[in-house]
Amino acid sequence: MKAQDHNKLLGIVFLIVGGLQLMNMLFCLLMLPVFLQQTAALRRAPNFPVAFFIGIMIGVVAFSFLMGTLDLLAGYGILKRKAWGRTAGIIAAIPSLLGIPLGTALGVYTLWFMTSDKGKNFYLSGGNETYLPPPPQSWSQT
Repeated sequence: MKAQDHNKLLGIVFLIVGGLQLMNMLFCLLMLPVFLQQTAALRRAPNFPVAFFIGIMIGVVAFSFLMGTLDLLAGYGILKRKAWGRTAGIIAAIPSLLGIPLGTALGVYTLWFMTSDKGKNFYLSGGNETYLPPPPQSWSQT
């Protein structure tokens, strides 16, 4: 595969993962009133940590929003071959490593491509395959 193909695949996958994360966030937001209604009966039970569970639900919503936004931003930057797309892809790949097994595969693949010479040259050239870095100054004739 060429660097353009790797880049396109990564951009599409990050957009899909980001969309799924935001759908997860919306589902949790829709379920929050149901959750609160169900825990209303449990509030009468002694020693039931309702505030703890509400905090967990809010944390899940915030985390899903953060990760979804980060993945969508990385996917957009990668697909549009922006200079910051490589950095955003690396940043988005690191937390995705914790999502065993598919997130780990995405994170490893992203880090492999973005840190390889092929990926570096692709982004240094602005998305052009034929970029060759300039020779070191020690090669120049004086």
